[in-house]
Amino acid sequence: DALTSFPLPGVPLVPKPCPFHPAKGEACLGPHEVHGPYLVGDGFHTRRQPFAWPDDRLSLFAPLTLPHFTPGSIDPSVRVNQSGPCPVGVNETGWFVSEFGATSFSSYESHAPTLSHEQPDHRSLHAPPFVERSWPADSIIKSYFGVKQDLDATGEAALMKQLYQSMVSTALYLKQQIETMRSSNLWGALLWQLNEIWPTGGWGSLEYGTPGAGQVVGGRWKPLHYWLANLLFADVLISCGTVNGATSFADFALVCFAKNDHGALGFDGTATVEVVHHVQGWRRPLSSRPSRPLSLHRGPNSIDWFCAADASAHGDDCPPLPDTLVSQGCAANGTDCTLLVSVATAAVEPGAARSLTVARRNVLMLAPPRDLTLPPSTIKHSVHHPSNTTQKATIVLEASAPAFAVVATTQAAGRFSDNAFMLLPADGPRVIEFIPFGELDLPKLESTLRVEHLQQNL
Repeated sequence: DALTSFPLPGVPLVPKPCPFHPAKGEACLGPHEVHGPYLVGDGFHTRRQPFAWPDDRLSLFAPLTLPHFTPGSIDPSVRVNQSGPCPVGVNETGWFVSEFGATSFSSYESHAPTLSHEQPDHRSLHAPPFVERSWPADSIIKSYFGVKQDLDATGEAALMKQLYQSMVSTALYLKQQIETMRSSNLWGALLWQLNEIWPTGGWGSLEYGTPGAGQVVGGRWKPLHYWLANLLFADVLISCGTVNGATSFADFALVCFAKNDHGALGFDGTATVEVVHHVQGWRRPLSSRPSRPLSLHRGPNSIDWFCAADASAHGDDCPPLPDTLVSQGCAANGTDCTLLVSVATAAVEPGAARSLTVARRNVLMLAPPRDLTLPPSTIKHSVHHPSNTTQKATIVLEASAPAFAVVATTQAAGRFSDNAFMLLPADGPRVIEFIPFGELDLPKLESTLRVEHLQQNL
């Protein structure tokens, strides 16, 4: 059991032995469940829950606190470099996380049919219908979006905002947890849980999935599930964080890692670190040496570390992140810029050994949403009919200004090829697919498609 539950407000958070430090018996505070039991339980109330963590203990944004590098250590959670003194791989001690998770509500499309049309004041996370069969969202929403969020607000627009904040907060929290876990000698991570068992606030990364008004048979994907499929649980992962133990943002040294956990194939390609300015809209390399060639042998746990500010250097002595940001025209505290790290497969020479084919990028916020400087952005979308050879519909999205955590939702049965992503006008239109569950209902897709983004929900 790798879980630590947060207590009630005013009750100290007591460390317990870390399951991944069996030899040392060290105490730790994570990973955590972010939830409370039912109203009649011994933990958080499910209705009108007070904000539990004014010290922002949940704001675990990149740079992550990654496992530390300790030469000669046998601790399975230390940072290791495949060319360094700390071995990693199938013959070394590792750890498995079972189980971990965090709760969130589902989309407005899932919840709305359960609410009375005659009582619009029931459209609120603090309304009576949300008291039963729901885990609370107050603390995690206010940790990420700020204590001033009014979760007593009622109406369709208010509830849409609250539900978006709930789903994105949980996705960001678990993204940080999973990336931190995978920076170590990790053998597996079991996320609780896959699907909701009613239209509610719960543990699932899929919404309630049985026939019923507002539901998608099989389960509509929440933002977290898209991130799991496209990044967090993919064989090849890239992310960045800090390993110098700094407690102040001003002292963070940014180090990145690329990892291959595929058990049969290696990965040959390139890692690239870029920075995006929220207001000015440009995307540029973070440094004069933003790229690093990668040659990761077959996994699991084949990993390479490098500095974000100099991708040609190993990640043992990286410069402070604020200095690098300022040199690129960003604020030192990272509130007006976001990092974009990516991996792409190298060109394959004839006769070369088979390698994984990957094109993947990771958007790394440097501050909680409540602190970000984001411009208003209007997103236009259009649905294009599928060809005769496929039932997939194509959706084209264009943003007037940079938009982050762009979430598309529809009542049509199916999922999107990507979701909860970044849109940059400089990149041109973004094309995604809608993949139906069964027969494509194109009229319903066109009439119910709804797109929202982070700045609209601050």
